[in-house]
Amino acid sequence: MVADRCEINRQIRADNKMLRELKAKVAKLAEAVEKSIPIIAETLEVIRNHMIFTQYHLLHNEMQKEVIHDWMNHFNPILNKYYIVKKKLKAKVTERKELNVKKRKPVF
Repeated sequence: MVADRCEINRQIRADNKMLRELKAKVAKLAEAVEKSIPIIAETLEVIRNHMIFTQYHLLHNEMQKEVIHDWMNHFNPILNKYYIVKKKLKAKVTERKELNVKKRKPVF
Protein backbone atom coordinates (compact mmCIF):
# COMPACT_ATOMS: atom_id res chain seq x y z
CA MET A 1 0.00 0.00 0.00
CA VAL A 2 2.79 2.44 0.92
CA ALA A 3 4.72 1.42 -2.18
CA ASP A 4 1.70 2.15 -4.35
CA ARG A 5 1.35 5.63 -2.83
CA CYS A 6 5.08 6.29 -3.34
CA GLU A 7 4.76 5.23 -6.97
CA ILE A 8 1.72 7.46 -7.45
CA ASN A 9 3.57 10.40 -5.85
CA ARG A 10 6.59 9.82 -8.10
CA GLN A 11 4.28 9.74 -11.12
CA ILE A 12 2.55 12.94 -9.97
CA ARG A 13 5.92 14.69 -9.53
CA ALA A 14 7.04 13.51 -12.98
CA ASP A 15 3.75 14.65 -14.52
CA ASN A 16 4.00 18.03 -12.76
CA LYS A 17 7.57 18.45 -13.98
CA MET A 18 6.50 17.66 -17.54
CA LEU A 19 3.55 20.04 -17.18
CA ARG A 20 5.88 22.87 -16.01
CA GLU A 21 8.19 22.21 -18.97
CA LEU A 22 5.26 22.24 -21.39
CA LYS A 23 3.95 25.47 -19.85
CA ALA A 24 7.40 27.05 -20.26
CA LYS A 25 7.58 25.94 -23.90
CA VAL A 26 4.06 27.27 -24.58
CA ALA A 27 5.02 30.58 -22.93
CA LYS A 28 8.14 30.83 -25.14
CA LEU A 29 6.08 30.05 -28.25
CA ALA A 30 3.44 32.61 -27.26
CA GLU A 31 6.16 35.22 -26.75
CA ALA A 32 7.71 34.38 -30.11
CA VAL A 33 4.32 34.71 -31.81
CA GLU A 34 3.65 37.96 -29.99
CA LYS A 35 7.00 39.40 -31.14
CA SER A 36 6.44 38.15 -34.69
CA ILE A 37 3.04 39.76 -35.18
CA PRO A 38 4.36 43.35 -35.66
CA ILE A 39 7.04 42.12 -38.07
CA ILE A 40 4.50 40.11 -40.03
CA ALA A 41 2.10 43.09 -40.09
CA GLU A 42 4.88 45.41 -41.28
CA THR A 43 5.93 42.96 -44.00
CA LEU A 44 2.33 42.58 -45.15
CA GLU A 45 1.99 46.37 -45.31
CA VAL A 46 5.15 46.62 -47.44
CA ILE A 47 3.80 43.92 -49.76
CA ARG A 48 0.46 45.74 -49.94
CA ASN A 49 2.21 48.99 -50.88
CA HIS A 50 4.17 47.21 -53.60
CA MET A 51 0.99 45.67 -54.93
CA ILE A 52 -0.76 49.06 -55.03
CA PHE A 53 2.26 50.59 -56.80
CA THR A 54 2.37 47.72 -59.30
CA GLN A 55 -1.37 47.95 -59.94
CA TYR A 56 -1.04 51.69 -60.59
CA HIS A 57 1.75 51.06 -63.09
CA LEU A 58 -0.24 48.34 -64.82
CA LEU A 59 -3.24 50.64 -65.18
CA HIS A 60 -1.00 53.47 -66.37
CA ASN A 61 0.68 51.17 -68.92
CA GLU A 62 -2.71 49.96 -70.13
CA MET A 63 -3.80 53.57 -70.68
CA GLN A 64 -0.54 54.33 -72.50
CA LYS A 65 -1.09 51.25 -74.64
CA GLU A 66 -4.48 52.60 -75.70
CA VAL A 67 -2.98 56.01 -76.50
CA ILE A 68 -0.22 54.40 -78.58
CA HIS A 69 -2.79 52.22 -80.33
CA ASP A 70 -4.80 55.35 -81.21
CA TRP A 71 -1.68 57.08 -82.51
CA MET A 72 -0.78 54.03 -84.59
CA ASN A 73 -4.28 53.97 -86.08
CA HIS A 74 -3.82 57.63 -86.95
CA PHE A 75 -0.33 57.30 -88.44
CA ASN A 76 -0.55 53.91 -90.18
CA PRO A 77 -2.42 55.28 -93.23
CA ILE A 78 0.11 58.11 -93.50
CA LEU A 79 3.01 55.63 -93.25
CA ASN A 80 1.42 53.40 -95.88
CA LYS A 81 1.10 56.38 -98.25
CA TYR A 82 4.75 57.24 -97.51
CA TYR A 83 5.90 53.70 -98.37
CA ILE A 84 3.88 53.74 -101.61
CA VAL A 85 5.37 57.09 -102.64
CA LYS A 86 8.83 55.83 -101.68
CA LYS A 87 8.42 52.74 -103.89
CA LYS A 88 7.18 54.85 -106.79
CA LEU A 89 10.06 57.29 -106.35
CA LYS A 90 12.57 54.44 -106.26
CA ALA A 91 11.03 52.98 -109.41
CA LYS A 92 11.24 56.39 -111.15
CA VAL A 93 14.88 56.82 -110.09
CA THR A 94 15.71 53.35 -111.44
CA GLU A 95 13.83 54.11 -114.66
CA ARG A 96 15.66 57.42 -115.06
CA LYS A 97 19.05 55.74 -114.52
CA GLU A 98 18.18 53.17 -117.18
CA LEU A 99 17.19 55.94 -119.59
CA ASN A 100 20.45 57.80 -118.91
CA VAL A 101 22.46 54.62 -119.56
CA LYS A 102 20.62 54.08 -122.86
CA LYS A 103 21.25 57.69 -123.93
CA ARG A 104 24.97 57.37 -123.24
CA LYS A 105 25.47 54.18 -125.27
CA PRO A 106 26.73 54.99 -128.72
CA VAL A 107 24.66 53.62 -131.52
CA PHE A 108 26.68 51.77 -134.25
